Amino acid sequence: MGGTIMLSTMCQSGRRVAFIGTTVPYIVPMNSPEIFNRHRILARKSRAVQQFSLAEQFIYQLMVDDIVERCALLVRQFAHALLIAPPWPELKFALMATEKFTDITCVWNDFAAHEAPNTPPATYDCIISCAELAWINDVQGYLRAIHAGLKPDGMFLAQCVGGNTLTELRQCLIQAESELSAGVQAHIHPMLEVRTLGSLLQQAKFALPVVDVETHTVRYANIMRVFEDIRIHGAGYALSGATPQLTRSVLARALALYAEQFSHSDGKYYATIDILCASGWHPHASQQQPLKPGSAKVSLTSVLPQY
Repeated sequence: MGGTIMLSTMCQSGRRVAFIGTTVPYIVPMNSPEIFNRHRILARKSRAVQQFSLAEQFIYQLMVDDIVERCALLVRQFAHALLIAPPWPELKFALMATEKFTDITCVWNDFAAHEAPNTPPATYDCIISCAELAWINDVQGYLRAIHAGLKPDGMFLAQCVGGNTLTELRQCLIQAESELSAGVQAHIHPMLEVRTLGSLLQQAKFALPVVDVETHTVRYANIMRVFEDIRIHGAGYALSGATPQLTRSVLARALALYAEQFSHSDGKYYATIDILCASGWHPHASQQQPLKPGSAKVSLTSVLPQY
């Protein structure tokens, strides 16, 4: 098998909606490093959208369910929202069913040439990005574009894979190649970390930034199902440059290591999936503000036990 890996898997654990597709103008970052090959991303994700339903793409289904749940809990209404996500009708209709949205405009990034939507300044009071951030070369530029498109006190909500996703497979591939090859190549793309994403939100001038992670452990009876799930999610190798070869001997050794190190007593294999959720707000005077240093009127020593 010569292909390689990027993402996997399946997990335990008066209103209107307009779909615009990819015809809206976009901001193209001029000097961002080319980590991902955008043509590869577009080809793989487009094929996955055409061939598989959202129900078959279990990780994306988890993201959709969580986004809808979080929006349903918000104590406010959004008159004009932008949804940046693959064309899953389930997501936009579920969001409308929360009765928190009056109008949702849907776009899907054309990764072959563009990354961030070029919205007119202060246009939307809510922008949601689902399953997109993990594939962006210039994450900071993407977040700044989102920030510019929000009205004051507008909300941004995003979900993507990151953290320790597929750490088991990554470790096994690295060990197998170090044993059998002259060097180690990247077969799984770098993942966004919680702290990194939080810092990028702050740098993009979002107020009240929050990033949390939900970890899922996926169990497999057949380890090759991991590779099948990668294909179903449209998440094959998409880094820039030539695709590194994964020889049969390296793959066989990696699978043997996986069975030794990452399987349960019942013979099933497990894989880690981390889903990051990020949120932030366009600054507004009505939002809670931190007090100035030294303005406290009660000392902590008066209320905490003495040690």
